[in-house]
Amino acid sequence: RNDILGAQTQALRVRRATAGASACLIIPTRDGLDLLKPCIDSLLDRRADNATPFEILVIDHESREPATQAYLTALVAQSAAKVLPYSGEFNWALMNNLAAGETTADVLVFLNNDTVALSRDWLDELTSQVMRPEIGVAGCRLIYADGTIQHAGFVNREETYAFLTHEGVGAAGFDPGYLDRHVVAHATAAVTGACMAIRRDLFCDLGGFDPAFPVEGNDVDLCLRARSRGLTVLYTPDATLYHLESKTRGFNHDRARQSVAEAASRIIWRRWGERFSRDPGFNPHFDRTGRPFARLRPPPPWSA
Repeated sequence: RNDILGAQTQALRVRRATAGASACLIIPTRDGLDLLKPCIDSLLDRRADNATPFEILVIDHESREPATQAYLTALVAQSAAKVLPYSGEFNWALMNNLAAGETTADVLVFLNNDTVALSRDWLDELTSQVMRPEIGVAGCRLIYADGTIQHAGFVNREETYAFLTHEGVGAAGFDPGYLDRHVVAHATAAVTGACMAIRRDLFCDLGGFDPAFPVEGNDVDLCLRARSRGLTVLYTPDATLYHLESKTRGFNHDRARQSVAEAASRIIWRRWGERFSRDPGFNPHFDRTGRPFARLRPPPPWSA
């Protein structure tokens, strides 16, 4: 059955109570109304399907298009969202830290403006998971516009320049993955900031995102700081969203973007490589150079 939300598995889903927690959905944007509006529409459309009360906080990074400005003004007038103006050089980590200081919600959910909620109870799933005291950060399954997977958690690869890689990239959305990993909640090395949830008190205790990572690496660094406290980073496919970024953009073909990503990877490796380079969920017999769990390594040389 070619159903993104209906991949077959024998595993059972455990639905947990949200413990009455509230959430703040934080969305940075700079114009991009063609992406932002479908994102917010999907969140509002699913309000009735989630027990978690939430507010939407849009970080407006110097939007200039009249249509975007009018839309944001209308959201505020309708009490559908709050808008936090932000000026200056783009720094995703700093922008989200400032937004986190503007809410008293129990749970922070960081979202890209090019995401669209697919799972109807996506917010209850993330909220209920991060309210568990042993969970540090929870992230979702992300699907490209063509129905293939963009993110199903991260795995470590023990390599300085490829320390972490997305799992599941390019697989069909209905593909359950190796041992059903795409469709079963499990501990993961890290999750992406395109959609991640964390308790607000824990986020503050960890010091928020590190502004030294203005573009790349801020999400992974936060996840590894949570893990350094003995907390679990959880991937849950029961929160599935579209992520409408370009697939070619996602592979960083642009040289400038590659340089930024490589610089962030080197810092992450220096900070965390010694402690977290080996992934307990990634069997060492699998090859590290291709897609995770795609092929086995060649056997070691035989000696008498």
